[in-house]
Amino acid sequence: GVKSDHLTILLRADDPSAFAEVLREERFRTALARIYPLSNRHADLDTAVQGAIAEIEPVEGKTFRIQAFPKALERQLGDGPASVSVTHKLALTAKGHTHLLSVVCSDEVYYVGVALREEAPAVDWDQRDSQAICKAYFKMQEALVTSSLSSDIATDRDAGRAWVALDVGASPGGWSQCLMQHGCERVVAIDPGDVATLPG
Repeated sequence: GVKSDHLTILLRADDPSAFAEVLREERFRTALARIYPLSNRHADLDTAVQGAIAEIEPVEGKTFRIQAFPKALERQLGDGPASVSVTHKLALTAKGHTHLLSVVCSDEVYYVGVALREEAPAVDWDQRDSQAICKAYFKMQEALVTSSLSSDIATDRDAGRAWVALDVGASPGGWSQCLMQHGCERVVAIDPGDVATLPG
């Protein structure tokens, strides 16, 4: 099989507040990278998105940010000739959005949901890992895990091959900390500002 550190968990709840209960569990809170509120599913992406959008019609005056898994879905939904037809009528933006459009593909089924920005569940980064220097730690962690680099580093380490990383613009040190904790033998951190001193 394929070794992966990434797992997508689909939870069904009639009451959205049930997710708040899930997030109180330490084992979930420390592992979650992103939460996708989902309400519709269909084998066809366009149909699934249309169903979710229909729940908040009309769309005039609303702006949307897309979050999707796998990440390539964001490009498919956002722009280009292969983009989903229904999203052409949406005002898409990375900042200042009023709604969050979430899409997850699992076992060739598309799960889609739309939530108000202020009501969309989010990972409480401050509670996830008290040892993390900053939120940048989790961005690097997500990149390492989703790209399988974390597994590659571990495999090479077990085989006696060391990884050395260069972190340019490192302050305050979140990326460097994450790289070290994921198995890099050495991280060279460069920044004119202060970088936290890390063990090793």
